Amino acid sequence: MGRSARLGCVAHAARRRFRHRFGDRPGDRVITFFDGSVVRERLVSCDEDARRLAWSIVDGPYRHHNASAQVSDDGHGATVFVWIADILPATLTDRTAEMMELGIDAVRRTLESADRVVGTR
Repeated sequence: MGRSARLGCVAHAARRRFRHRFGDRPGDRVITFFDGSVVRERLVSCDEDARRLAWSIVDGPYRHHNASAQVSDDGHGATVFVWIADILPATLTDRTAEMMELGIDAVRRTLESADRVVGTR
C-alpha cells in the first residue's frame, strides 16, 4: 500500500470515529479509556482535503478541551501525524499526555499494519 493510501487509511479511521450517533447529539462519541474513565467527544470540524479533524471533550474531567489531529506526507515517503490538545485545568496535563501517547502508539500500529490491509472503506 502506498503512502497516499496509508494516509487515507488513518484519515478514514479517524473520520469513522465520529460517524456514530451517541445520546441525543449526532457526531458525539462516548469513549471509555483503558483506565475506566469516560468522556464525550464532539466533532468540531472535519477537513477532508487537509486530512484534519478537530474535536472537543464536552464532559469529563476538563473545564476546557479542544484538540485536532492531522495526517500528512513529509515529502520523503513518511507519514506525519500531528495531535494537538489545549486543556484546562493544567493539573490534567500529565494524565492527558499519557493518554495521548497511548493513542499515538495505536496510530503508529495502524500505520505499520496498513500494508496488510486489503481494503479500506
